Amino acid sequence: MPKFFKWILGLAAALGGVVVAVNEGYAQYGIEPPEWWSKMQPILLGISIGAVAVSKLTVKGGMEKEESKNTILDKDDL
Repeated sequence: MPKFFKWILGLAAALGGVVVAVNEGYAQYGIEPPEWWSKMQPILLGISIGAVAVSKLTVKGGMEKEESKNTILDKDDL
């Protein structure tokens, strides 16, 4: 996996983890989250999930194309 995709994957996963942890902390202690957090939480979580999905799909798509090139046998390969 290229370094760029690892960086995006790590950053997006960390952002999603922080959002979920803060939300669970509010819920566990029974604290009503601030209004700005209630509005931003779905947006931040959506951004992190989207970034992880795009990063993984982009890397998998590129790897499948490379593998398919290498697995086709020509008559010269035998």
